[in-house]
Amino acid sequence: MTPDILEYLLRATAIWAVLLAYYFVSGRREGFRFQRILLLGGWLFGLLVPLLPALAVGTSLPVKSLPTASYVAPVFVAQAGEVAVENSWNLLDALPWIYLLGVIIFGARTLVQWRFVQQCLRGGKRSTYAGYPVVRSGLVRSPFAARGCVFLPEQMPDAALENTALLHETSHLRARHHYDKIILNLGCIVLWFHPLTWAFQRLLATVHEYEADAAVLQSVPARTYGLQLLHCSLGPTGSLGLFSSPLQKRINMITDKKPKRSIRFLPLFTLCLLLLGLVVACSDVAEEIVLTTTEEAVNVNDPAYFRYGEEPPGETSVKAFLTDMYKTVRYPYEARESATEGDFRVSAVVDVNGKLQDYEVSPISADERKDGKALEQIVVVGYPTTPLTTDRKHPESLSRESLLTVIRNLDKFRPASVEGRPTPMQFTVDFIFKLEK
Repeated sequence: MTPDILEYLLRATAIWAVLLAYYFVSGRREGFRFQRILLLGGWLFGLLVPLLPALAVGTSLPVKSLPTASYVAPVFVAQAGEVAVENSWNLLDALPWIYLLGVIIFGARTLVQWRFVQQCLRGGKRSTYAGYPVVRSGLVRSPFAARGCVFLPEQMPDAALENTALLHETSHLRARHHYDKIILNLGCIVLWFHPLTWAFQRLLATVHEYEADAAVLQSVPARTYGLQLLHCSLGPTGSLGLFSSPLQKRINMITDKKPKRSIRFLPLFTLCLLLLGLVVACSDVAEEIVLTTTEEAVNVNDPAYFRYGEEPPGETSVKAFLTDMYKTVRYPYEARESATEGDFRVSAVVDVNGKLQDYEVSPISADERKDGKALEQIVVVGYPTTPLTTDRKHPESLSRESLLTVIRNLDKFRPASVEGRPTPMQFTVDFIFKLEK
């Protein structure tokens, strides 16, 4: 898992946690339509807000217009020939496979449900109710609505209960609850590891039931409907899941004599302020604005401005930077196995908050390596797994991802400072991958 993905998940988690807290404190007191919008919209809001900088800016920051820090120092050599270290198993290497396995399992469960619905459509008896298709099948144990149809068991206990079930399920279709389910089902497949996604799905399903119950009460007396709920809840296991839990809360809703009210101004105003605060706190929009206003104001060319870790600016900060580089960089095993060498230049931008804002890796020639534009040259010496020959592969075949990983894992940068004001800074580092016998 890369730091970018981890940061995205942390921001999304913070947004979902705050919105769920608002839902339990204030949102549940409002109407079912508002609760539905809050839950579904809040989940989507948490997915999108951490991406706002990319949506707002559209392209990466203009690297050429940012101030740079240049420093030419002696060559720093990192020995990286220990095969045992490179081949050691790491739990992080298994995370993508674990994630993929979870996606396959939960995706397969959804496919099984879809296949069940398809079998009911093929073998069931069709009719209509209030303009909606009704499918009766021996495979169905409990009424449900899916794919624009109502599915019923072949035999219902009595006509009154069947009419109530039809009212309940067609209200789901009329309110288009199945679209909400599709969105959150896909979310639970992609984010199967995140408990808050499942919490949103469960809460939204409960609100769907409340909203359908309210629609049934427009045609069925509350006492009759309540008795039907109790009767089905006391039935054998697997009986009509239409009237399943949360039974007590649903009966309380049915017997509630308070008049329905529209959403109040204060909760809506509070929610708007909360959403605005989450946008500012959990996205980089404010940081993008700062960079836009300061990127042309200062020009940093003195290496004394370079800052890394807790060291003061200058050579001590560069030394700390090189020390962490030495601990992190490795000659890729695949490159050593294929006798691959190459020279690469990593360009990175540090924003006013000390975060890596933009970075790229590009191959360079021997002449470019001597142009003095790099903050540092790091020579990574590797030892091939097979005898060296004169047939060395092209530098571009070297794994660029390994260099990107090195840069992403460095999180001790500090912004440059001019006249006490944080200033964005661009720096470049040259990596020379060289094989020795």
